[in-house]
Amino acid sequence: LRDVAGGEVEFVPEAERRRAADAARRGVDCILASQVVVDGRRTAWGQQHDPLTLMPVRARSYEHASLTGRESTAVLELLMRLESPDPRVAAAVRGAVQWFRDTAVWGYEYTFRGGLTPRPGAGPLWARFYEIGTNRPMFSNRDGVIRYRFEELDPERSRGYAWYTPEPAAALRTYEGWARRHARAPVRATRAPVAAAVDAGYTGPEGARVEGVPTYRTLGAALAAAPSDATASHVIRIRNGRYREKLSVDKPHIHLVGESREGTVLTFDVAAGMRSPGGWTYGTRGSFTLRVAAPDFRLESMTVENAFDYPGNAAKAETDSTRINGAQAVAVMLDEGSDRAVFRDCVVSGHQDTLFPNAGRSYFHRCTVLGSVDFIFGAGIAVFDDSDIVSRDRGSRTNNGYITAPSTPISQPYGFVFVDSRLRKESPSLAPGSVTLGRPWHPSGNPHAIGSAVYLHTWMDDHIAPRGWDPMNSTDAAGRRVENRPEDARFFEHGSTGPGAVSHPLRRLLSEAEARRYALDRVLGGWHPRR
Repeated sequence: LRDVAGGEVEFVPEAERRRAADAARRGVDCILASQVVVDGRRTAWGQQHDPLTLMPVRARSYEHASLTGRESTAVLELLMRLESPDPRVAAAVRGAVQWFRDTAVWGYEYTFRGGLTPRPGAGPLWARFYEIGTNRPMFSNRDGVIRYRFEELDPERSRGYAWYTPEPAAALRTYEGWARRHARAPVRATRAPVAAAVDAGYTGPEGARVEGVPTYRTLGAALAAAPSDATASHVIRIRNGRYREKLSVDKPHIHLVGESREGTVLTFDVAAGMRSPGGWTYGTRGSFTLRVAAPDFRLESMTVENAFDYPGNAAKAETDSTRINGAQAVAVMLDEGSDRAVFRDCVVSGHQDTLFPNAGRSYFHRCTVLGSVDFIFGAGIAVFDDSDIVSRDRGSRTNNGYITAPSTPISQPYGFVFVDSRLRKESPSLAPGSVTLGRPWHPSGNPHAIGSAVYLHTWMDDHIAPRGWDPMNSTDAAGRRVENRPEDARFFEHGSTGPGAVSHPLRRLLSEAEARRYALDRVLGGWHPRR
């Protein structure tokens, strides 16, 4: 239809071309409406959808409602071929790309006739069917029973059917060029007028003007009313109060400004192992309080927290039915589509997996980040400038956690950089030497995730262990346990001071010349957030 509308089929009359163009537009609208959204995040598409509700549905007796790796690839490629994509298309593309990255299978090779074979370092592959919500690969024999292991398929079903595909890898490579072509130019950081206000104590109609400014009771309502394609900062002023909301920001140039750093609090309290309204567990990626998936986001003078009771949950007996298995609880997540995110004079608070800068570039200035286990983790580029990184006590004499768990792609020269900052402990009782600077995270055993974390002129209290870094075990799709060593990651220090700054063979130091390579301008690729 698009080819006909564009004149590539010359014999088609003009009236029919116009009809084809209209049909193609409606087809894209249908594609966008049928993209599956899980806990506020756009994912992929089903192999088949109901024509009226657009929800994924089963087909035959043995094909269950699911997300699909293969058919979703073709949809993603179509969307990336559209000229001048509007914000809806851009959001759909970025959501699908992040889903493909999250669901890649490593450690296997697959052939149509030979089936699935474990092989170290192989991949990535994607399953034909994924369970909605959990993203677990799904299989079934003709009895229609869902199975989660390829080995449980009958020979008749395990051979001669395309259960896995490498096709999304090519689409992800195409996306790199698409993202560069459609990247938004940064807006110079100027003090824009307030576009909206949020006040927990406001009792009037949502959006009514108070002193000339549209006013809302919730941040969610104010974000819903914001423009989808702004070209300048859209400033939302937030009065002191506690706002219990779970939010995704998928509009550019949103600027949230609190009345005070400790008085304005955005909070939610879910963990990875808790059940979402959809019936599945949230998982780490769904446990966020605030998720950003659009460029040029700013947050100032407020707190974002995940208030899940990590210590209380950890104190419960293993046999306690109320104990949550899966205590990861993200406060802030920077997802695909986020870039040039700025956090100033803020608090980001949680315990395990507090801050997830997983995409784009971000800059934290005079902020405080609190947590215990891997509480700054992900694949993005993040600079922490003049900030306090605060470890929380888990009550152990030997292991109170790890500050970072970067999964930086090997193709990306920079990951997490700490400059003129301080590694503090929340409580004086936190055991000396019980926290490490980080450990290397390889999501799903991805061999190309070579984490980068660098501390420059950072003061460290005595809770930092002399060895500095720890290994991290991962399990690939073939079920093999692999120990990833810190010496194989890109972990370095330069100019560390304080009781926790000690000499150790595992703590690699940068020379003055090497440290200059981590200048802010180079790390952030020419973006200047200080301006």
